[in-house]
Amino acid sequence: MFEWAVGNVKGRSITILGQNGQIELKPITQEFLEKIPSVVQLSKDEHEVVDTLLENISNLRFKGYELISSETSETYSALFDKFYVGYEIFEIEAKSNKPCKFQFYADNEITLTAYSLAFQIALGIGQIIDVSHYYGKKKVVDLQAHESNKALLTIITMDNRQQIAICPTSDGLELLIGNMSLHKEGIVFDYGYYSDLISWVYNTVYGRYDLVHNEYWGSYEEVN
Repeated sequence: MFEWAVGNVKGRSITILGQNGQIELKPITQEFLEKIPSVVQLSKDEHEVVDTLLENISNLRFKGYELISSETSETYSALFDKFYVGYEIFEIEAKSNKPCKFQFYADNEITLTAYSLAFQIALGIGQIIDVSHYYGKKKVVDLQAHESNKALLTIITMDNRQQIAICPTSDGLELLIGNMSLHKEGIVFDYGYYSDLISWVYNTVYGRYDLVHNEYWGSYEEVN
């Protein structure tokens, strides 16, 4: 399934390289998804994913935020069955006007799929010029050294300086589109009509630090 997502569109794509293979994926846009049912015979699962992604993209564009659900990622993960993901750091290349190379890590196929969808949607919105990861107030440059029980905030920067924040949750990946700034209280992300402070809380059940974001009412005094 989902072979229609493999390849590139006019040279633009997301290439994911792992220990057990690589895959090149097309950018995802509303226009691309709307054409798929007329050119490809889709299964029921594929129809559901296409419809869900259309809603995801619409909400992201008009509301500034959206959730890529774990259910959507689990279905789409058929593309990654041969990757046999344990804990692994993947090499990614976003190919557009100027190729952008970066890394991210996943501990299973569902996580790999969710981030892949996020990168495909981002490339459908604009040209990716940077992808960075954060924990607390600091940028994480060495994923190998980062403790896997501490969730990362991933920030995608576009050529128009617009940014997409990828926030992992127990229900999937939340995408926020706007701009990040660093304040004395921590990272603040402005999106839609909201400004949220990104923070981390310890989950005593799973022994990990989960990422949360709540409306920010601080001083808006940025840190240089």
